[in-house]
Amino acid sequence: KYSAPKIEVALPEIDETNGKISEVSWQEFFKSYDLKRVIDLALKNNRDLKIADLNMSLAKKNHAIRVADLLPNINGGASFNRRNLPSSFSRFTASKQYSVNVAVLSYELDFFGRLGSLKSSALEDYLASEEARKTIKLALISEVVDGYLNLIMDRELLEISKASRDLQELRY
Repeated sequence: KYSAPKIEVALPEIDETNGKISEVSWQEFFKSYDLKRVIDLALKNNRDLKIADLNMSLAKKNHAIRVADLLPNINGGASFNRRNLPSSFSRFTASKQYSVNVAVLSYELDFFGRLGSLKSSALEDYLASEEARKTIKLALISEVVDGYLNLIMDRELLEISKASRDLQELRY
């Protein structure tokens, strides 16, 4: 009678103080040094992940611009002029001159919530791009692990085939 062997996969120990399994980083999850090195290399050199990083940074800056749109645009400046004039002219003109100016260039009253909606939309775009980056990273890690495990399995099958061939040659 054939009974299927139990396949035991060693997962990292997780208890209530450490947190959930979803919060474990891939470096802690995988124990093989070679696999960690291959994953790290793939993460550093993947163009899709770099594009996702750029999209995330663009969305973050767009959100910062939308937050700044809610505030009034204020411009200010100060200047100081000093002239060296002969004493005969000093009675007619000032030798020192101070100037300060402040101006509110523009401010949009948000009666209908347009600016608030744009800010919320920019925040949602940023959060979506961050999740897209995480998804791309997770998919890349899973593809690398899948390829790595297939390589190990193929090597083991090759060793089994070689051993089987050697046994066949000994038989004849």
